[in-house]
Amino acid sequence: NERPALDTADTCLGKLTEFNTFQSEEYPPKLKEKGDLESHYSTLQTKLRLSGRPAYVPSEGKLITDIRLTWSGLGDVETAHKSWVLEELHRCQLAENKAERFRARASAHEGWTSGKDAMLRADDYSTASLSQVMTLKKKHEAFQSDLTAHEARVHEIGTLANELDELRYASADEINDRYATIYEQWQAL
Repeated sequence: NERPALDTADTCLGKLTEFNTFQSEEYPPKLKEKGDLESHYSTLQTKLRLSGRPAYVPSEGKLITDIRLTWSGLGDVETAHKSWVLEELHRCQLAENKAERFRARASAHEGWTSGKDAMLRADDYSTASLSQVMTLKKKHEAFQSDLTAHEARVHEIGTLANELDELRYASADEINDRYATIYEQWQAL
């Protein structure tokens, strides 16, 4: 019941390819062997009955009904395995799409914040005239308004990082580190 970790869509696609190869190349000869075994068993039982001899009774676990039951179980396991791989593929694709959105939004935010720290630390008001100070005040108010608008984007980036954790994204540590840096920069502003 232990299954290997499938961290990427490519890994999932590789498992599906292996499964399809099994079903197309390994499964048919085994199915033929099963059919041949049933045919031989039936022929043997018929010949024994016609010659008046007792029927052949295979040892425990080797009856035709046991083989059919095991074969049926194999089909169930194959179906469950394929379903699991498809679910993992869907999860990995969803995680990769969210990771791309995270990276795009994080890059846009990092682009927006670059230089803002230096702008806020600039001491351009100490020697400014009253009209220049009024202009700087309006510039600062515009920045505060822009900062408030960007707060939702920072929370969205954090939400994406949390969703990637929940989806067990392979590079979740890298995403969390990047979000932590973004959050620290945000708090500094």
